[in-house]
Amino acid sequence: MKNMLRFVAAVALTGGLMVAGEPGGIVRVDLRDVPLAEALGRLEKETGRKFEYTPGTVESRRVDFVKSGTVAEVLAAFATTLEVTESITLVPGKDGAHKLLPFTRKPSTNPRPVARSRRLAVDVVEGTVMLFGGQGSVAVRAGERSWVYSGSLPAAPVPCDPATVALWRMPEALSASSGLQARVPLPEIRFQLLGYTESGQPIVEYEVNGARCVLDFGTLDIPEEERRKIVIENGELVVPINVRVQIPKAGK
Repeated sequence: MKNMLRFVAAVALTGGLMVAGEPGGIVRVDLRDVPLAEALGRLEKETGRKFEYTPGTVESRRVDFVKSGTVAEVLAAFATTLEVTESITLVPGKDGAHKLLPFTRKPSTNPRPVARSRRLAVDVVEGTVMLFGGQGSVAVRAGERSWVYSGSLPAAPVPCDPATVALWRMPEALSASSGLQARVPLPEIRFQLLGYTESGQPIVEYEVNGARCVLDFGTLDIPEEERRKIVIENGELVVPINVRVQIPKAGK
């Protein structure tokens, strides 16, 4: 009976290794003081993912890395290890590969991470409103809009159209308008300047919080965007946000 159990366990372990590189499969990597080039080769074998790098990036470097989990979890932990110990980050490469990119770290000026919080927005129709946050305040005048997150500095005021604010103030506007309306704020987007490449290009990490809003006439979904790293080559980062609005047919 014991021999049978050992046989079953061996088969289960072998099966786990065979599907280790598949989505949801479990991978175990045990690398102790090995050359970085060798570590990358073993990671490629275990995860099925390719790495792209120049010989100079891995030359004379060694790594300690022990981790078990899904392919995504192992790769994320390995990326963190490289960033902390070698000042190398992983960015998207060719044909889905992970490219090793040395960088100069940007020292953090904020010792504590910014806590997630809801946004308070103010549109001013008449007079002036002082909008306070944890790090200061701004004056928002008639025809301007500002917003603030808990513990942060309010955003610099931007123009807004007073005619679109609180339409109940103007009965003639209500009678002139038609249809149901909705105003949805953007989801929270978090950015981190990781550092700079050897040529001075910034490396930015960002992620987008998902959101779901129930409207008077349907639902709006903004899917969550997982954390991504990107090298900004032209001084500008464009973050795409996908918005899905579902409106049922009349009578449903």
